[in-house]
Amino acid sequence: MLLNKSGADDIEAPVEGTMQDLDVAGMAWWNGLSEADRRYWCLAAMTAVPAEAWKYFRLVTAPRKPVKINHSD
Repeated sequence: MLLNKSGADDIEAPVEGTMQDLDVAGMAWWNGLSEADRRYWCLAAMTAVPAEAWKYFRLVTAPRKPVKINHSD
């Protein structure tokens, strides 16, 4: 999977829980998607593996920490 790792430090943990909980959540997510949504997430994640699409979905939908911007130079 090709992802831009810059800015990865500002991503909070997307889903907490045991690996088994994440597997169950991922299966529920995948089963709830339409065929078009499955195609979209697989293409976005550049994979044909549903577990990788779930991992990518969690990455891009993770809450982000606020960033303070200093406008005075």
